[in-house]
Amino acid sequence: MEKNRMIITGPAVSKKSVYNIAKIFIITVSGFLLFLIFIGIFWGFKNLPIFYILKNFGRTLPPIYTPEKIPDEVLSKGRIYLVPVSDADKDLMRALIPFIEERFLYKTEIKEDIKIPEPAFGKEWARVQYYAEMITLTLKEKYFPETLHIIGITDKDINSRNSNWRYSWSWGEFGGVQVISTYRFSDCRDNVCGGNSQELCFRQSLVATLKKIGNSMGLPNSDDKKSFMYNVTTRPSDLETKNLELSESEKRMLGIYRDYEFYVVGNRIDELVVEANKKIAENPEDEVARTLLGIAFVKKSQSEKAEEELKYALKLENENAWAHLWLGTVYEMQNNYKQAFREFRTARKQNNILRYVFFHFGFYLQEKGEYARALEEYENAFRAGWWHFDVLPMMSSENDEPEKVYYTERFKSALPELEKRISGHKNLGSICGWLGRYYYEQKNYEKSLGMFKEAVAMAPKSYGAGYSHNMLAWIYAEDLNCNYDEAIEHAKKAVELVRGLDYKAPSMDTLGWAYYKKGDYKNAVKYLRKAVFLSMLNFDFFNREHWYHLKMAKESKR
Repeated sequence: MEKNRMIITGPAVSKKSVYNIAKIFIITVSGFLLFLIFIGIFWGFKNLPIFYILKNFGRTLPPIYTPEKIPDEVLSKGRIYLVPVSDADKDLMRALIPFIEERFLYKTEIKEDIKIPEPAFGKEWARVQYYAEMITLTLKEKYFPETLHIIGITDKDINSRNSNWRYSWSWGEFGGVQVISTYRFSDCRDNVCGGNSQELCFRQSLVATLKKIGNSMGLPNSDDKKSFMYNVTTRPSDLETKNLELSESEKRMLGIYRDYEFYVVGNRIDELVVEANKKIAENPEDEVARTLLGIAFVKKSQSEKAEEELKYALKLENENAWAHLWLGTVYEMQNNYKQAFREFRTARKQNNILRYVFFHFGFYLQEKGEYARALEEYENAFRAGWWHFDVLPMMSSENDEPEKVYYTERFKSALPELEKRISGHKNLGSICGWLGRYYYEQKNYEKSLGMFKEAVAMAPKSYGAGYSHNMLAWIYAEDLNCNYDEAIEHAKKAVELVRGLDYKAPSMDTLGWAYYKKGDYKNAVKYLRKAVFLSMLNFDFFNREHWYHLKMAKESKR
């Protein structure tokens, strides 16, 4: 007897299911491979050198040639210190020196090494990374003001306290001390990447060093691909392809910097006039000599001659931030503030780091005890910075960043001597305004008022005077609660003089608030509405102070 059987089978596997499984498998494998590639890029080519080899396969690099020996008399205008940090490679530094001297024409020497201070250790990296700012602070304390150009070189990994980029190989203050780390070039040094590794390591170290010295001498990052100052580099391999030259424009600007530091900061104005006239006699189209002669005439208060030379220099080459800056100073001396404003603005657009260069000139002179001349350079920093008060990093608290505390402490110790020399100058309106702000932050309203009034008296129709008028109005109306009519007059002058929405809106707000404190709510609402409108034009739609003031005035008007 045959038994019936029930055969149980699973559902047939469709082609679609097979396709989906294969798709998931491919996606998973691809994701894993992408992850490995990401790790290789993220951690550098040290762990996965094949990527570096493939990237640079067949690439030709500009040759490194033997630099020309520069006579010592040519190198006599300045000094560059190379300072080993934590037993850095001194042989590497010796190899760099001929290239540095050929490019910058400053005598370069290796100084005694320094140890990395304990506070420099990065917290997140278990003593692997070091804060560059703490290293520069140690360099300043040991070697400044022997020279402005102090370059620390270390083989340790560094990072900036304020940077989001964790893999930096250089850091510094424009116009000031620089730090370079060769740690990121270790793939080449350790022969991970194959042939010519030592040459690549040297090239990366050389270009990084040249670039940071350029920053210390007032050269910004460049758009010229022929220059080693070209752009901001994000990978060590970017350094390898850079040329070892400067553009013609950068060479001219470097020439102005060198002679300015030697003759002007060195207080050799008469020598500068003789030297510049000599060069102009040899070549009437010498833009650098024309610019420097114009600067010398400004220093000698010969504004007409200065204007002639600086205009001639700009006729030869308009891309000359130094000439624009000093021509603006000439116009300021002639009380032509509108034209001065245009020249200062042009100078800042062409070279946004000049303000820091002049700050360091001022700080250098301050530390050498030449307070009157330090004030002049600080004033130049404000002109180059278009009256932005963050140019002088000297308003810090005890818990602020160490480098700011350093500047603040030095400034406080020099302040009595600086103040003594202010009355002897006619063109320190920005410095007086800055000191007024400094004393305001200290809640010393009496001295703050005195400084702001001094600023207005020195340059009553300047744009900087507008800021001082605004602060005078605010102190009277808000902080001292007195002299409301005087506050209103100062605020009106501020609105008239200031330029730009960043300043126009706050001045209008101060005017409206002064009317509010006086009890004139109708005018208060009128001007506070204008302040809110100006803020919105400046894309500051939710300025709490301006909206709050308008709300208070409206409620009081009812």
